[in-house]
Amino acid sequence: MSEPTPLPVRCPNESDLRWLLRRAEHLRRTDEVLRVAFSQRDSDARALASWRQAAAQFHAACELMYPQAFWEDVRRLTDGDVGAIEPALIFLEADPWCFRSGYAKETLVRLLRRHRLVSLQRERLEAVLLRVVEAGDRREFTLYCKLAAVNATATLRDELKRRLFSDERGVSRRALLMLTALPRPRLTPSQVTRARQIILENEERSRWPRDWMRRLTRRFWSEDWGQELMTLALAGGDDAPAALRVMRGAPSIELDLAQRQQLTRLLIAAVDHGGDESWFESLARRLGPTEVLKELEVRQGHGDDQVRRRASWAINAARGAHSAPGP
Repeated sequence: MSEPTPLPVRCPNESDLRWLLRRAEHLRRTDEVLRVAFSQRDSDARALASWRQAAAQFHAACELMYPQAFWEDVRRLTDGDVGAIEPALIFLEADPWCFRSGYAKETLVRLLRRHRLVSLQRERLEAVLLRVVEAGDRREFTLYCKLAAVNATATLRDELKRRLFSDERGVSRRALLMLTALPRPRLTPSQVTRARQIILENEERSRWPRDWMRRLTRRFWSEDWGQELMTLALAGGDDAPAALRVMRGAPSIELDLAQRQQLTRLLIAAVDHGGDESWFESLARRLGPTEVLKELEVRQGHGDDQVRRRASWAINAARGAHSAPGP
């Protein structure tokens, strides 16, 4: 059994931020040691003792990372004490990455929304928000967007608009999400065009919190953009599946006869051959029952149960698109 790792001790004149980061790193290391010890604990008595020691060290590291003073600051934030804003900002500025840090940041961000920040605090928060946009997808990102909405400044808007044109898709996507959470983002025509490109580039559902893609599609919708998406969808190129998925939550557009015929062929092919089923129900709703119903009904007697399933699914969607609302 290895020697226990001593708890870190705060150095003289060490900043709150640096001390917090060292505690987080210690907790991260003890967490890793505990995971390894847990995987080996049943091998022999020595391994079991090592696991118990690792568990004790881990719990001590948790208490050091989240001491009673941290939870007292959370309570003070809840009660509206402006004196608790400073330690909360320091925690978010440090951005620790360790056990429960995401939960802790979620809690602080949610509570900070209740407080009116002074000018200097808003400037510090701006740096936090922009780093979050650049850092990657995180569970607390939606809450950060809500915090940005009540602390929006011209500088934050301008910096987010600049990041719309980032070469990194994740950065531009998160910039768009946060920017559209702000009141009056005031996008220029070129920025609106870029927003539409971002939606198309990141149309996979897993990349968007909840139904933000659908709401953003409707926010930036126009008949012209709808026709552009339709052209991409019918061209059959690399962007065709993405265009079809974006149109899932979009308003209806006028379709000419040729477009309806092409869409009908796409729908029937999806029913016959499977593949990406994420868009064909919405496509059936767009077409309605007149164009496709007969061909779909024939496929309800198909020998392949998956074809029958997809056909029934599409029929229900097509009929539902034009059914009268219930009482």
